[in-house]
Amino acid sequence: MKFHVSPTYPKNLDALVLHVAKGQRPLPPATLEADKKLKGFLRKEIAAAKFKGDLGQTLVVHNHDARALPVRKVILAGLGAESIEPEAIRKSIAAAVQQAQSCHMTRLARPVPDGRRLDPETVSRAIAEGALLGSYRFTKHKSEDKTAALSLTLVGGGAPVRRKVTAGLRQGQAAAEAQILARDLANEPPSHLTPKQFAKEARTVSRKNGLGISVLGPAEIRRAGLGALLAVARGSDEPPQFIKLTYRPRKTGRGTQKHIVLVGKSITYDSGGLNLKPSRGGMLEEMKLDMSGGAAVLGAMSALKRLGVKHKVTGYLPATENLLGGSAYKPGDVVRIYNGKTIEVGNTDAEGRLTLADALAYSTDRDKPDEIIDLATLTATDISLGPAYAAIFASQPRMEARFKEAGEHVGEKVWPLPFPEEYDEMTKSAVADFSNIVSGRAYTLSGPLLLKHFVGKVPWVHLDIGGPAIAGKDSGYTRKGGSGFGARLLLEYLSD
Repeated sequence: MKFHVSPTYPKNLDALVLHVAKGQRPLPPATLEADKKLKGFLRKEIAAAKFKGDLGQTLVVHNHDARALPVRKVILAGLGAESIEPEAIRKSIAAAVQQAQSCHMTRLARPVPDGRRLDPETVSRAIAEGALLGSYRFTKHKSEDKTAALSLTLVGGGAPVRRKVTAGLRQGQAAAEAQILARDLANEPPSHLTPKQFAKEARTVSRKNGLGISVLGPAEIRRAGLGALLAVARGSDEPPQFIKLTYRPRKTGRGTQKHIVLVGKSITYDSGGLNLKPSRGGMLEEMKLDMSGGAAVLGAMSALKRLGVKHKVTGYLPATENLLGGSAYKPGDVVRIYNGKTIEVGNTDAEGRLTLADALAYSTDRDKPDEIIDLATLTATDISLGPAYAAIFASQPRMEARFKEAGEHVGEKVWPLPFPEEYDEMTKSAVADFSNIVSGRAYTLSGPLLLKHFVGKVPWVHLDIGGPAIAGKDSGYTRKGGSGFGARLLLEYLSD
């Protein structure tokens, strides 16, 4: 999708996108202005269709006066309640773009943001994100892809406003394309996105976006002492890959630069191992998505340079499959983590926390970072938090508060859960330092209860994205399948 900014309407537009709010004053200024040009025609159509302006609702109106308004059609998109936020703009624009696609429209326009409620740059960023994410389709493996390319032109405003709009569109495009990369990776069939292919994709991303990269294969992983990653990989014929990406910002002298480490769970296919997952209820067929944490990290890393993030950022993707070969690790095995601590395998389907423990311990020792953030589809958080929220476990209140703020701003929300010290006994093992499952019922807490022992005193956040990373249906600007959740959340946090 291409974006343009212009003082006047381009020729041969298919539709003009205008908004309708739900409330006492339903027509925003730009819509009201267009309605005046059409002598009240839009309001008549809205009334006739009983269009309420609900968020995500659309109405297509055929323009009867092309001299007054040089477009063939108008797409009215509902904004919901009168209090307009960036998330409402994302969802409203996404609905309008999807309506245009269904009507085979390709050339769209929208008035530039008027700046009365939100800064034009903020609104433009939300417009770009909503349009790109809402128009997303994963069609790589379809024999016929009939999806036409779209363009959206933001029209009007003086030169200073148009400069802000252009900046917002660039930021939104960078963030949305990061999430689209994460979606594409998560939606790939597992036989295509193997650990080695994941490493190849990471090399491509690093080359295009000015990142450093190193990849350890099985022999180097063994020499590095990453025993858990090797253990999980044993049941697969595909060799594990330990991928490290590095972003170094330009030194600007502005603000304090930190070194922040991102770790993403990167199980490219998870059968559950010998503790085989059930084949009913959407389990085995969805387990190509168990690398969604790694996909979000790689997506975020791809946009750091474009967004001018000032912190040094290192990303780790401990990539492997979890299968049932003759050499597969077994319940009752004991694995040794990079820092020398041992974990008893209580369940081979709790493999993600094992590979994360290795990566966290490795980074803590080798990088000496200021902060560590890990993302993982570790548990089914939708059971407790529904499909929209990720669970956040933070070692410091300031990090939790910042992530909550970032999540609200980009529409990727998090909700804090505890991992209290009095539950530490649950992670103990009779034959090793720890067990990878807990003896109590603290299902979603079990991962961070274990992982906190592998970050030392480094400020740390664990994000369990097991619910929102996997979309069961199209909703707003989220499409069924891998959602790419976490990429924009990380970028917002890192851009602070």
